[in-house]
Amino acid sequence: MNVGLWLSNNAIGWSNLTRAEKIAIRDFPVLWALFEHSATAKDANVGSIVAAVNGLASNPEAVTFTEALSYYQDRYYQGGHETQPYFNSLRLGAAWLPYVKPVFDGQVVDARGSLIALLLIIHRLRNNYLHGEKADYGFAGQLDNFRHANRCLMAAIPFWL
Repeated sequence: MNVGLWLSNNAIGWSNLTRAEKIAIRDFPVLWALFEHSATAKDANVGSIVAAVNGLASNPEAVTFTEALSYYQDRYYQGGHETQPYFNSLRLGAAWLPYVKPVFDGQVVDARGSLIALLLIIHRLRNNYLHGEKADYGFAGQLDNFRHANRCLMAAIPFWL
């Protein structure tokens, strides 16, 4: 059975997505699985992500991380304020906010803090994706979210290999 054809015929909005959107969306869970396997011993959560990044031998710096942070900051937090409805859709809980909000506010600018914030945002994208929320609107408008997430994961995974 052809998965792409099935999705086009059965998943609301799938046939309206561009090829690039479909590829980014379908690649994401594979990259996440590799990240979770290599960095968090198959148990990604706030604590394991923070521990994984803080346990790195060297600072995790990459242009990819800077670009992604700029994108997510612009999407979710502009001028010191949360953008709505995007920020709320992340559903950052009390355990997540202390790592993400200070980075968005510019209070934390070091490489480790920035990567922690990025990976926590990507983890929320993962939750929203795999728990069906992104399917509610046919994955529309998600290309840049997943493109940046995929690039970050590809740049981050080698730190733990």
